[in-house]
Amino acid sequence: PRIVPTLQLLRDQVAPLTGPLEVVSGFRTRDYNQRAGGASGSRHLWFEAVDVVPVRRWSRAALHQQLVAWWRGPAGRQKVGLGLYDGVRFHLDTWRRRTW
Repeated sequence: PRIVPTLQLLRDQVAPLTGPLEVVSGFRTRDYNQRAGGASGSRHLWFEAVDVVPVRRWSRAALHQQLVAWWRGPAGRQKVGLGLYDGVRFHLDTWRRRTW
């Protein structure tokens, strides 16, 4: 049940901007999270977060620009954690509002 709000956000708000998305990371055990370089308080540990990549071809700069504009604008005051990584992989959760 904890992942449902994040998946709904992906479906309803993010995918319309990016096109289809592929989830590449969801729940993580503490051991796996540590090996993956995740934060000790990662929302993946509670299955509240996903890391995704767009199926459609994007440049890193264009995707990040689109996501940051959404996070600053339409995402507004929603509890949205948005993490931007190397390449086109990004993190999304609905635990609290923050970005990195």
